Amino acid sequence: MIVPIGFPYTFTNSSGNTKRYDFVDYVEELLKMTGCKSIRKCLRIISNRTKKGQLYCCDGYYFTPLSIFKKKKDSGFCHDTYDIGARRVKEWISILEKAYGRNKLFCVYINPVDEVGVDVLVTKNGMPYTVIELTNYGKNSYISYSDVQRYIKSLNQWDKYGCFKVIVVSFTRNLKHKNNPRLWEEFVKNNIGIKVMGYQA
Repeated sequence: MIVPIGFPYTFTNSSGNTKRYDFVDYVEELLKMTGCKSIRKCLRIISNRTKKGQLYCCDGYYFTPLSIFKKKKDSGFCHDTYDIGARRVKEWISILEKAYGRNKLFCVYINPVDEVGVDVLVTKNGMPYTVIELTNYGKNSYISYSDVQRYIKSLNQWDKYGCFKVIVVSFTRNLKHKNNPRLWEEFVKNNIGIKVMGYQA
């Protein structure tokens, strides 16, 4: 099989610390993202979308430009498995447009594959600038230890670019782990900013 430039042979799945994500697993995610049944057609679509600026690849992660995401969110793109999570993404479209839309130095990208990599990537002059993880936990829920580690690992992968890192939660209570109420400090120790936004029902 010919592997296009930019595709990883190995891939770390952000849903677990120990699970490795090999090329076959990654191809399955790409097939799901494009809605294809054959890898040849999938790669052709990926290649065409990349050339047309409809996809942006960085470190093996594929992102959809915000403008394309808005137009194609009801088509073959698989942005978010869960409706509640999708509501958080939808909420952030207007926030991102307001923050970066008028400055040509910045480009905003949304991760079209659920649970693989950060949710939002902002570039400045073509280089990664800010990465954001969007969560939408209920009022009585808290982020588990494994999820805290997963979010930190996902965000820290962008440290080599000197990116600003942000995690979004619905309530401060989401950060108060039942058995470890100071677990949220792990985000601070890793220079990850915390934004409390309220629940998107």
